[in-house]
Order: sequence, then structure tokens, then C-alpha cells
Amino acid sequence: MTTYEDRPGPFTQQVRGAIRANTSKPLKIDYTGVGDPYQHLQAFRSQTSAKGYTDEVCCNMFQETLSGEALSWFYELPVGSVGNFKELADKFVARFILRTDGIHTPKGLLKVHQGEDETLKSFVNRWQAATANCRDLNKELAELAFRRGLRCKEFIYGINHNPPANYDELMATAIRHAQAEFETYRDTPRPELRFSTPASKVRDEPRKREWVHSHDKSPHTSNKRGKESSSRSNSYGTTHPHREPRVQQAPRTPPPPRYEVFTILNASYETIWNENKGEIPGPPPRKFPKSKLTQQDTGKFCTYHEDAGHNTNLCVALKNTIESLIQKGKLK
Repeated sequence: MTTYEDRPGPFTQQVRGAIRANTSKPLKIDYTGVGDPYQHLQAFRSQTSAKGYTDEVCCNMFQETLSGEALSWFYELPVGSVGNFKELADKFVARFILRTDGIHTPKGLLKVHQGEDETLKSFVNRWQAATANCRDLNKELAELAFRRGLRCKEFIYGINHNPPANYDELMATAIRHAQAEFETYRDTPRPELRFSTPASKVRDEPRKREWVHSHDKSPHTSNKRGKESSSRSNSYGTTHPHREPRVQQAPRTPPPPRYEVFTILNASYETIWNENKGEIPGPPPRKFPKSKLTQQDTGKFCTYHEDAGHNTNLCVALKNTIESLIQKGKLK
């Protein structure tokens, strides 16, 4: 027959000897080994931090919140291996960290993406829950991950057109946009999310060309066409002295692709343009005459286009050109 063996637990003699006041009440939290260990620690701290408990008393009180598998783990720890609350908390997290499906590293935020039919409100709520579970949040990396996870093109265009100053401003903008979207569409997915882009209609031109091509192979039509062509050549001649040969135009340089997410830079777009004009292609030729407005009229000026229609740091063409060079490894 098995007998009960009293195990002293992992606390040192100093921790075990700590006396708690009789007026303190047991905490109304419990951890059985299921769930996020960080959340349990946060709940414990929220109920004890303002009551002036010593570190040793906190160790004993934390033990009282454990039950089931978690309590069995506690008594399996070596005797005398825990002398303060930090040691206890570190061992507790290391043992139960895999019991959560949350994201606890900044790089894990790169896995959070907006669903095909997910509203911005739902995505922002999931994002806030993920960042709440993230330890030591790097706001620059969080901003990049949030931009990459977005699917709402209208919102992406808005933050690219008028970039927020920092991560906190980006989240405030996202919340305002989500509220406006909810007031307009409620929880129904927006049309641009609910329906995929319709396939382009098949033009009749390829079919016509196919028919003409097969029609030309017929011996009857080929003879007829031959006679018609010969008669035309006899009537009008084969040369046209007054006709000038067509000038073959040089192939146009394709514009850089348009991006929805841009690399976080350590300098402004205007600075990068001014310092790398030899490596960054200039804007394409104008289709229309330059505006007669000046910087004094608009309060804006783009050094890339040399025009007063917008500021350099908000120039979409310059941003896409620089991003294209970065993606190709031509600009660092």
C-alpha cells in the first residue's frame, strides 16, 4: 500500500517562515495548469501589489492560487530552490508557457493577418489582444507587422497618403477608421472585402483574330485575297512616294510598381532623394504643363517633381521609386 508523504515544497527556510497578517483574505484566482501563465501572474500582481506584502509573503500567497497539475508541479520542485518571488515566477512561466496559444514575442506579430472577409474592427481587436500578450513590445516592429497584416486597401492608402508620426498615432487612426467603418457597414463585410474583383471580360478581338487566321488558311479565300491584292496593286501602285515612313518609338521605361507597405526608414524621403539623386530615377516626363502656382500659394513643394502641388515626404511617386530600389537591393 502507498502512504502519504509530506513534501515541504521548494521554498527556503526564510520564505517558509514568513508570517502573513490574519486580516488578509485568500485570493479569488486559481490556476490548474491550463491557460496563459502570464495572465495568471498579472492577475496575482493586481491583487497584491498595493497591499504592502513582503516578497516572502507573496511567494506563500502565490502557492495558494495553484491547484491540480500546477500544484503537483510546485511540490516536485527541489527543496530550497526558490528564495524569492522572481525565481518562483520564472520557473512558473518556463513550465507552463506552452499552455497558451497567445503571441509572446514581437516577431510573432508578423503572423497576425486580416482575414479575407474580416472587418477592420475585428482585425484591430485581434491585434490589440495579440500585442497585450506580447512581452517587451517593439513599437517599430509592431508598426511594420500591423501594416503587413492589413487588407483594407482604403485604410492602407490613407495611412500611406498621410503617414502617422508613430505607432501610437497609427493605432489611434486605425481605431477611428474602424469606428467609421462600423457605423457605415456594421459587422457586414465591406463590398471590397466581400466580393473578389470580377474577372475581366473576354474581348471579342482575340476570337476575331483567331477566325481570320483560320479563314486565311482556306484555299478559296486565299485565292480571292490574292486576286484582290493584285488588283489593288495594279490600281494604286506599289509605292507611295508621298508617304513618310513611320518613326519607330523607343520603348517606354515602365513605371515602378505601387506598394501598399513601405520599409521603415531612418531618414525622410526628401533627405534620401537629395542625397541619392544619382541613383534614384527622376519622375517621368509631364503630360501637362507645369502648374503656375508657387510654394507661397500652396504652402507645399515637392523637390522630386519641382512643383508646388504636394510635399516631398508625401510624394507617392518618390516613395514607390525608393521602395522599388530597396526591394531590388540597389538602395540601402
